[in-house]
Amino acid sequence: MASIVVIVLLFWKFKYSVIAIISFGVTAGITQFLKRIIYPDLHRPSIKMWDEMQAGLLHLVDGVDQLLGNTFPSGHTTSAFSIFCLLALLSNKKWLGVICVVFAFLIGYSRVYLCQHFFEDVFVGALIGGTGSLLIYSYFENKTFGNWGEKSLLNLK
Repeated sequence: MASIVVIVLLFWKFKYSVIAIISFGVTAGITQFLKRIIYPDLHRPSIKMWDEMQAGLLHLVDGVDQLLGNTFPSGHTTSAFSIFCLLALLSNKKWLGVICVVFAFLIGYSRVYLCQHFFEDVFVGALIGGTGSLLIYSYFENKTFGNWGEKSLLNLK
């Protein structure tokens, strides 16, 4: 999804594509660092949760396999908040920004609904994605990228 957004932004402004690449790369890098270096042994569900799943006390969705590792923080939620928060910042229309934020929240909710993550996984993923995009956008917003930064693929000469 992030790749599609970067390609679409090339048709708007090259500058926005560069900001998106940096934003998505940094937030994904932070999330993967946390998953693989800081919390590699954090497995979900815990033994207690596994027992609850086996006993039918935990809501499960048919056809969805329960994953055990690399759950903190949620990479899907990080990506969703990074993408949709950046799109909301780039948009001049408030209603479009609201729709973007709603989609990001729905993706985070889906991770919990499908029992792939817990609230803290999604919350931290949302913080990383949203805050990362906001900080990177704020830093690069007024930077000049030369005369190519304001161009798009549609008006190259």
